[in-house]
Amino acid sequence: MSLRTGRTARARAATDAEVEAELQRLVALGAGTPDVAERLEIARAKGRGQQEFAFLNPMTKQIEPKLMFFERMDDIVVACGSYKPV
Repeated sequence: MSLRTGRTARARAATDAEVEAELQRLVALGAGTPDVAERLEIARAKGRGQQEFAFLNPMTKQIEPKLMFFERMDDIVVACGSYKPV
């Protein structure tokens, strides 16, 4: 994610419509969504960090806990996440 533009590049198996629908469902359930603004703020202040949140696992089609690590590299934030075993 670019700190200048806020644009994100994603690697995923779901379509944009599937992701949008799942985000809306998560919000309705109160399960939360990845807080991108918080991620950018931590990257600006500390240079790196991690977040835990619930998100749709495209392999299992279930909402599962996910752990994401991220690090600032110049004006870009590189992030990598993994679903935690349940």
